This record gives sequence, structure tokens and C-alpha cells, in this order.
Amino acid sequence: MKIGRKIKKIRELRNFTQEYLALQLNISQAAYHKIESDKTNIALKRLEEIARILRVSVVDILNMSEEQTIHAAPISIPHDLSDKEMLQLVLEHVIEQQKHLAELFSRQEENNGSK
Repeated sequence: MKIGRKIKKIRELRNFTQEYLALQLNISQAAYHKIESDKTNIALKRLEEIARILRVSVVDILNMSEEQTIHAAPISIPHDLSDKEMLQLVLEHVIEQQKHLAELFSRQEENNGSK
């Protein structure tokens, strides 16, 4: 997966708009769109800025796989839940994400061990 698509997936998971990222980077929305569309080369300094805004490391962006972006979907919380029900739902989501990450790390270790 190309870097622009990875950045877009992370941005969407953070519920940030292109306009927000462009504003934070002090560039136009059109220029930012070119980054996510892989229509421009991205300098390391710019990638570091984007990573900081998205609260991830550059390494996280570079190493992100299609599988990770698919399973890292944001949680949807109904508005009519009590605080206790909402907390339970979020906790279940976190546990599910931890299980998924454990599976990914396990597979990665197996792949590294077979090389």
C-alpha cells in the first residue's frame, strides 16, 4: 500500500478532515489531497509533521499494512447508551483490538522465524 493511502486511512481513523491536516501543515487542501493521492513525493520532514499531527510514528505509517488498516476501524457508539453501557462497549472494543494485534504480532514472529 502506498504511503498516501496509509496516511488517509490513519486520518480517517482519527476522524480528521483533509482541511484540518492542510491547516495544521500550513498548505492548501488541494496540496494535501495530492499527498494522500500519491500524486506528489513527500519529504521526510513533511511525513514527520503528518505523523505528529496524526499521533503516530513515521515507522508506524511506513510499516502499516492493508490488514491493519481494515481492522483498525473506529468504534461506533449509539447515543442512547448509559455511561456504564458505553464504557462496557468501549472496553469490549479495546479487548477485541488487543486480540487482533496479538494475532498480527504472532503471525509476524512466525514469518520472521521461518526466514
